[in-house]
Amino acid sequence: MLSRGGVKARQLIIDDNTMEPKPAEGQIALSSAELIVKANIALEAIQSDSTPNAKVVAVTKLCNGGVLFEFNDRCITDKLWDDTNMREQFIAHYSATATIKP
Repeated sequence: MLSRGGVKARQLIIDDNTMEPKPAEGQIALSSAELIVKANIALEAIQSDSTPNAKVVAVTKLCNGGVLFEFNDRCITDKLWDDTNMREQFIAHYSATATIKP
């Protein structure tokens, strides 16, 4: 069983300004399953030898329009937070208007 600290270490919040608190005109709110697929497609596009099996395993939609993503490995969370290039690549594939928060 993973401790709460272990789960928290695998989480990042992604805010998308166009989705706060509801989608902008002409946009559709994505379901949790669709958000997981979208994030996993972005991860696949930026995978490297140091993050070979990176996956989003769960999401929680936040009231302010942000999304709490839980990854399968702390390594990808650390890389997305610490590696500016990887973070920018992920955002470019996920949503150009999004920002990553710890």
